[in-house]
Amino acid sequence: YNAGYIEAAGLLLKAKEYPAPFYLPKARLEFQRENLWMKNAELVYKGHSFFLNGNLQQLIGYIMGQSNLVGELSMEGKKLVVDDFMAFESSGPENGADSSNSSEGVVLLPTDLDLKFRARFDTVQYGESVLHRLQGQLTIKNGALQLTETTAELAGAALALTADYKPESLRSAQFALTAKADSFDVQKAYQELAIFREMAPAAAYTRGLVSADYVLNGRLNELMKPVYPSISGKGKIVLEQVQVKGLKLFSAVSKATGKDSINNPNLKAVVIKSSIRNNLITIERTRMRIFGFRPRVEGQVSLDGKLNLRFRLGLPPLGIIGIPMTVTGSSEQPIVKVRRGREEDELEETMDEEPENPEQEQNQPGQNNPE
Repeated sequence: YNAGYIEAAGLLLKAKEYPAPFYLPKARLEFQRENLWMKNAELVYKGHSFFLNGNLQQLIGYIMGQSNLVGELSMEGKKLVVDDFMAFESSGPENGADSSNSSEGVVLLPTDLDLKFRARFDTVQYGESVLHRLQGQLTIKNGALQLTETTAELAGAALALTADYKPESLRSAQFALTAKADSFDVQKAYQELAIFREMAPAAAYTRGLVSADYVLNGRLNELMKPVYPSISGKGKIVLEQVQVKGLKLFSAVSKATGKDSINNPNLKAVVIKSSIRNNLITIERTRMRIFGFRPRVEGQVSLDGKLNLRFRLGLPPLGIIGIPMTVTGSSEQPIVKVRRGREEDELEETMDEEPENPEQEQNQPGQNNPE
């Protein structure tokens, strides 16, 4: 028989996976036989403050290195900056203060934990991307992380997402992401979500409401940024009610056809289905209506801005007669020609090149010289 509690204060805990120590200003553990409860524990890491409550199992075996630590906990915090948990840091305070120093290395995860969290954060920042009011199920097991039943706020709209993350070495990690958002402000999303800016640069010229439903997977590099040739996925973006102004693609088509009304269009209920593979976005046939005209577009866009689009401008009244065009060049300098697409217009795929000798050891983060 055993029962009681342990209270602790002012503890520093160091883990090989992280460059800075964790600090516990206070913690209380209550136990009865094999059951263990964590009560109102505060955990601080580089200025982040988390509050933990819940049950734990196999603590003695975990301390002795004979078993994983198992548990179900709640975790709450005001702000989570993912970059602060990256494997290497150049310098910085050990606890209690934010560090503005740049970091490298992916975020590592302990392999001896089997923990489930009901997590809630007011703000989550990942690189230049920001999510608000994130809450959901977070699981850490066998050195991997999984998000399920997770919601957040993006650009004034609800975002539902699931995600998987697993580090492969100090400088490479695999990820998978499913995200769905309805009726979000495209300009706010452009400002708050870096991957949206980089994969949909045309959003800079768009105002209004957009929905998205997309699945992505790929690899992250040592800066925790997506390696674009590694990304694959598919989904759809719906332009619910938007105005496009200043997009050079429409300007070039307007100039080539002499139809001024094509420039700076208002678009409604346009469904754009696409897939991503080897640095290319393949756009399925997409139909629009602009002042009586019925444009149709399909083709390829590379993630570095190159274009190979087949464009057909259906003429009033029904669009039966149309002008075939090709759009090549780049998003900044589109080249429009009145002709059908050709095989030589096809864009070249770019394959992902895995690191030649990725480090498999995960016990050296936090040093000034990561080598």
